[in-house]
Amino acid sequence: MEDIYPILAKHFLKDATIEEEALVAEFQRANPKEYQLLYTLWHSKNIKIHEFDPQNAWKRFVSNRSNRSAKVIPLFGNLRRTAAIAAVLIIGAFSLWYLAKVLQGPERYIVENKGNMTLEQKLDDGSVVWLNKGSSISYPKNFDGTTREIKLKGEAFFEVIEDVQHPFVVTADHSTITVLGTAFNVNSDKQHTEVTVMSGKVQVASMSKDTQIVLLPNQSTLATKEGLISRNTIDQNYLSWKTGQFEFRDTPINNVVAKLNTFYRDSLIMDPGKEHDCFLTAKFEQAPLHEVVDIIKITCGLSIKKYADHYKIE
Repeated sequence: MEDIYPILAKHFLKDATIEEEALVAEFQRANPKEYQLLYTLWHSKNIKIHEFDPQNAWKRFVSNRSNRSAKVIPLFGNLRRTAAIAAVLIIGAFSLWYLAKVLQGPERYIVENKGNMTLEQKLDDGSVVWLNKGSSISYPKNFDGTTREIKLKGEAFFEVIEDVQHPFVVTADHSTITVLGTAFNVNSDKQHTEVTVMSGKVQVASMSKDTQIVLLPNQSTLATKEGLISRNTIDQNYLSWKTGQFEFRDTPINNVVAKLNTFYRDSLIMDPGKEHDCFLTAKFEQAPLHEVVDIIKITCGLSIKKYADHYKIE
């Protein structure tokens, strides 16, 4: 599709016909990165162009972006050479790295907890995030905008440094959480996002409905595709995955095991073919797992076998 380049020039000048726009759309679908590169160069006000070829074709293409005339500007034919030519075009600090940064937005860090322990991550503003296993966050290298934005997958606990001028915003699967300075937990997956506040004040906005709610300490809400669901009572063990502190009050043993595994990392396995009529009342504060197992064994009268890396309740 060699003739696409003069058509692209008309497209950027908003002077293409309906038929030409259809060709551009086809080219964009087939070559999204190349289209975006041309689009960025065309609209950028900061990129300066060297004279790199005898016809100055690309220089005229970019310099005429402000003319907004119907003139067709010829482009070089082999767009696959764009990356190499761009390195020559950019003056001084502008480089191919800069172009990639323009296309992808501000440089971002991605932190993923692939281990079996809680991962602590300190942010540029002094705020701290604790990531549960299998969870991840992405955020800009520097919080230099009007907000401090974080994207979360999974579960994390946040202690946010107060900055009234720059709200802290967490985007999860079903909600956007906005705070100034506080401590709160977010547990998110494809089905729902649960937000629980330890201190301060948190605003939670639904992504699917035009609704929002303000949470105070010891309050929580559940965000789903249906909207926000208020929670009058919170799970007292919502942070046990981080602290290792548990309090069970007449809790079914299967719920106990599920909660314990958030801290002891899937070290307790229940036989799926058996039902256990046991309700546990107990407190644990980072107790060794073998002590927890002994208490469950004595209290519930269960048979629990120890294996190399886990216990099995039979």
